[in-house]
Amino acid sequence: MYAIIELLLQTGIRIGELANLKLSDIQKDSLHIAPFEKHEERNAPLNKRAKEALSSYLKLRPEVKEETVFITKSGKPFLIRNIRTAIERYFRLAEIKSAKVNDLRHTFVAHHLKHGVSLVLLSKVLGHKRLSTTERYLQYVPERGKDSQTLTEL
Repeated sequence: MYAIIELLLQTGIRIGELANLKLSDIQKDSLHIAPFEKHEERNAPLNKRAKEALSSYLKLRPEVKEETVFITKSGKPFLIRNIRTAIERYFRLAEIKSAKVNDLRHTFVAHHLKHGVSLVLLSKVLGHKRLSTTERYLQYVPERGKDSQTLTEL
């Protein structure tokens, strides 16, 4: 669960995209995000924390033929609804009230906007079709960082 939460928080990918990740989608410095529902394919950069979490998980991952990255102990793909239920359980255990899985994605966006990452770059990384979708997050970041940084530096 640590790797799942860390990847959602550090990459901003959607829960469905995470559930559909294949081992072949893992690249050295990014994740290939295959087309999912109405969303186009893209690459999501991996920062140091995301790489470490993914590497640790892969060492513990059961040796099975299943190509899906996140699997259950029995070797079956970890389904979206089960991922959501597990994360919400951890939120409850941590006594984080009213938190939802999508809050991890929202935190990713707000953090990067606050640190001056370009709206256009962030929009592409998130897989937003329209820049206006990303612009909605600006209301949560009253003071954007003056020093622009790349996603992997953060």
